[in-house]
Amino acid sequence: MVTAQIERLTDILPELKPLLPMHYEDLSLHRLHGVPLRPQYHVYLERDARGLVCCATLRANGLIVGYKIGFVAAGLHYETCLTALPDIFFIAHDHRGGTGALKLFRCYERELRRRGVMLWMDGSKDHKSTGRLFEALGFVQTETTYSKWLV
Repeated sequence: MVTAQIERLTDILPELKPLLPMHYEDLSLHRLHGVPLRPQYHVYLERDARGLVCCATLRANGLIVGYKIGFVAAGLHYETCLTALPDIFFIAHDHRGGTGALKLFRCYERELRRRGVMLWMDGSKDHKSTGRLFEALGFVQTETTYSKWLV
């Protein structure tokens, strides 16, 4: 059975860490530039302690097979607009293609609504687009982000 739930990042980080290298290999463009995966766990935990992290997990038979992590705070330009900004999301290969992603993101959205979030911003990698997922969830494409490696 596959379930989606909100969990505190602090509580599940040890369980989540083994999935991060798989996520890095699958999606990271940093890898192609020789930048190693080295998360600043202390920053995540500090933000989680302050209630600024929203973390949803997808579990199959009790094991984490996917996650959606983002940050919730008042907008820097719009103080009265509680905003959810993206960090990362990932679903293990053997759990893709079904309804897991929708289940995970709908769970995440329920939590954002419970917290009073007004605006949820998120993104999709162009080289592995999840645009169809966002459109199915009612998102509208509002901007495009560009990157340029300087080294």
